[in-house]
Amino acid sequence: MAGSAGVVSRRRLPRPNLTWVAVTWLVVLVFHAALGDRLPYVVDNPITHVDASIAKQGPSLKAWFGGDQNGRDIFSYCVYGARASLFIGIVTAFLGMVIGGVFGLMAGYYKGWLDTVVTSVADVMLSFPSLILLIAITSFWGRGVMKLVIGLTILSVAPLARLVRANTLVYTERDFVLAARALGATNRRIITREVLPNVVPVALSFSFLTIAIIIVAEGTLAFLGVGLDTTIASWGTMIVQGRNDINRGVYHIVLMPSLVLVATVLSLNVLGERLRRRFDIREAAV
Repeated sequence: MAGSAGVVSRRRLPRPNLTWVAVTWLVVLVFHAALGDRLPYVVDNPITHVDASIAKQGPSLKAWFGGDQNGRDIFSYCVYGARASLFIGIVTAFLGMVIGGVFGLMAGYYKGWLDTVVTSVADVMLSFPSLILLIAITSFWGRGVMKLVIGLTILSVAPLARLVRANTLVYTERDFVLAARALGATNRRIITREVLPNVVPVALSFSFLTIAIIIVAEGTLAFLGVGLDTTIASWGTMIVQGRNDINRGVYHIVLMPSLVLVATVLSLNVLGERLRRRFDIREAAV
């Protein structure tokens, strides 16, 4: 009986709230990214600031995440790298949500030839392997933050348009929309007052997942040599620059930015899943 009681008591232990852990991590990350150059424990311009005493040294009180092969503080580099990674992810997700959301909303509401065109274009874009298409775009336009944002935005429009279109088709058949039409409401009023408020939570929750995917995509492009220039601090460039030292037994140069990237991606996924459950978002089979 004692053993079974012990099992029951362990099962009743409260589980940690991963949502608050994710939110806390993202708040701390954004805080450091925004105010990194004003914090006393963050090195100014870690790309050019070199300290030979911490070169290839592991985490310590002097360098919390250790130093890289050039003697740069990895913690400060991660703080500055968060600026590029978060900027690319947030701006790309926002542009994809606005552009894809508008097309998806119009296609789902008006249907007809507009729906056919939007759906066909989205299907064509989704049929291409994303990584190959992104490599082609960045190779054609060159490397740079805004060029990478444009390329990633092109890829994020199609899935967001499909998602918004599917949910718009569902909401346009709801009773409150039919009632608004019966009362003589204009299409503009129905879209802005009835359909849009119900579609925005769907797009918003998916945007958190989009940011996570974009951050991983930026790191992947950097690993392939077609991402941001090495003069720009980002988590992807840090991982690429330290990969050759793994064979020499120096793991922290790659491990630390990788852990920051993984923690950020997991936090965004947890928050996106939480919003999905909060608004009870389900895929519409249309």
